[in-house]
Amino acid sequence: MDTTVLHQKYNVFKLSDYIIIYHHENDKKINNLRLNGILYFLQAYFLQQTGNVCFVEELEARDYGPVIPAIYSKFSKFGVDDIPNPKNSEDPGFTPADRKLVHELLEFTGKMSNATISNTIHDQRPYRHARDSHGKVIRPEKLKSYFG
Repeated sequence: MDTTVLHQKYNVFKLSDYIIIYHHENDKKINNLRLNGILYFLQAYFLQQTGNVCFVEELEARDYGPVIPAIYSKFSKFGVDDIPNPKNSEDPGFTPADRKLVHELLEFTGKMSNATISNTIHDQRPYRHARDSHGKVIRPEKLKSYFG
């Protein structure tokens, strides 16, 4: 019996470094808000395609967009400037199927400006509902329902 895990939860710090490296390798700029917006879309895409989360950390709806607080905090020192390539990054350990999903999403968001990413998210019900609620957490089940 094959017990291979097809979709697993990934370390959000390794995942963030992977996204930043991808942008640098493709001559694209990435700042903190873009990174967090991409993580929002990635979580939604994994839920839509696999029914599973990509990472376990909670997304919070802040006025300026969705963030994973620990990721936002880590890169806040760069302000609105681009995040440099990480020096000591580790591979997230994607399965082949998950690597394909990540690259599909990165190709999709790679065609979007920062403003388009922000405006798209701000128009979506899961983000709006969380932003206007007391808890501010964008629940995975809300993303799954909206994007499903």
